[in-house]
Amino acid sequence: MGFLIFAFRKLSLKRQINEKNFRLMMLSNDLQKITSNISTVQQAMSTAQNTMNAFTSNSIMKVQQQYLKADGTPKEGNDQNIIYPAMNVQLQAIQSKTNHLNSIFDQVNKVQLTQLNAMDTKISQQMASLESQLKPLNYELQNVEKAEDEAAKQIAPKFGLS
Repeated sequence: MGFLIFAFRKLSLKRQINEKNFRLMMLSNDLQKITSNISTVQQAMSTAQNTMNAFTSNSIMKVQQQYLKADGTPKEGNDQNIIYPAMNVQLQAIQSKTNHLNSIFDQVNKVQLTQLNAMDTKISQQMASLESQLKPLNYELQNVEKAEDEAAKQIAPKFGLS
C-alpha cells in the first residue's frame, strides 16, 4: 500500500514540476520579447535623435545659405544689421522646434521604456518565485523516489531467502 502512495505522490510532484517548468519557459519567452522591445525602443530613440540632428543641421545650413556667402559674410547688397537679426530669429525658431520635438520623443520613449522595464522586472520576479518553488519540489521528489524504492523492496516476495 505504501508503494502505491509513494507512486501517486511521485506522479503528483512530477506534474507540479512540469507545470512550473512550462510556466518558466513561457515567462522566459516573454522576457526575451520584452528585451527585444526594449532594444527596439532604444534604437528608435537613437534614430529619431539622429533624424532630428540631421533636420536641424540641414535647416540651419539653408538659413545660412539664404543670407550668407560661403565665407560667412553677408551676400551682396544685404545690410548685415538686417541680415544677422533676421537670420538669428530663424535659427532660434529652428532650434526651438527641434528642442520641442526632441522633448516629445524623449517623453514618449521614456514612458515606453518605463512600461517595458516594469514588465521585465515583474517577469523576472515571477521567474525567481517559480525557481524557488521548484527547489523544494525537486527535493521532495528525490525523497519520495527513495521511499518508493524502499517500499518496493519491502513488498517484493522473498521466496524463503532472507
